[in-house]
Amino acid sequence: MFIFLVAKFYKSSEKFSCISTPALAIDISQINDDYCDCPDGSDEPGTAACSYLSSLSPPQPHSSFSNSGGNITLALPGYYCKNKGHIPSYVPFTYVNDGVCDYELCCDGSDEWEGVGGTKCEDRCKEIGKEWKRIDDLRRKSAQKAWRRKEDLVQEAQTLRAGVEISITRLQMEIKGLETKEKVLKEKYEDVERRERGRVVSTEGKKGSKVTVLAGLAKRRVEELREALMSVVGTRDELKEKVRELEGILATFKEEYNPNFNDEGVKRAVKSWEDYAAKKDAAGEQDTSAEELDIQAVLRPDSEDEGINWAEWESEDESDVDERMFYFFPFLVTPFTD
Repeated sequence: MFIFLVAKFYKSSEKFSCISTPALAIDISQINDDYCDCPDGSDEPGTAACSYLSSLSPPQPHSSFSNSGGNITLALPGYYCKNKGHIPSYVPFTYVNDGVCDYELCCDGSDEWEGVGGTKCEDRCKEIGKEWKRIDDLRRKSAQKAWRRKEDLVQEAQTLRAGVEISITRLQMEIKGLETKEKVLKEKYEDVERRERGRVVSTEGKKGSKVTVLAGLAKRRVEELREALMSVVGTRDELKEKVRELEGILATFKEEYNPNFNDEGVKRAVKSWEDYAAKKDAAGEQDTSAEELDIQAVLRPDSEDEGINWAEWESEDESDVDERMFYFFPFLVTPFTD
């Protein structure tokens, strides 16, 4: 990359300005003439003429440029190797003409032109460039293959993710459905448990025998029927009271009715009341005293002297259970089972 950055300074066909000191311009023919004209060595990218320049060397006098500011940083990183057939590069100036062929940096051997110690470096850029190109092709193909594999993996991951999201959505719906079903079953269970718990008669915190359980169920059922009968009797008495009130209103209306008014509707109403009163008188008041006595007897609570003596049944042993239980308590819906 650095090679391409400095190449723009050598495009002029007339004058060359030193990179670090543009005020110093030399003829284009002085580039690579094996003589260091620029204090930063930028005029000799292809020779070792400026290899003596170093950040550690003392200030160097120059005939055409007054170096009053001390050392000047080198504009180039080293000796430039064209490496035709391969990639151009720079070789550190300390590597130039040191008797070592630096083929990894300068494959054309141009950094050893003086043959120090009899060293003569041949141009190997063709085979090195070919091998580098082969390795680079393999690397590039491997990178392309890896990229395609990456794309396949990304696509596969997206597909798997979509499938997982669909599965999660389906499972969430199933969970909601199961939660709803659980709620319904729990309500049913609690209802059944409540009903079953209501059928068990407890004596001092302990479940009784079959006899006591049946007796408790029968007693509870009798109490429920007694309460229902009391409610019906109360409703009946209220209705009777309303009937008596309406009869009184109609009787008063009959007595205060003026037949001189020619109102057909009123006449029909009065006639209907007369027919109702005649039928009621003909039938006479039914004697309901016996029926009332029976109802009052049923409504009275059970005791030892009247009704069912529940204490006798609740204290009876389990061995005394026989068909009499179902004879006396035919209204039990579900018989006791273990």
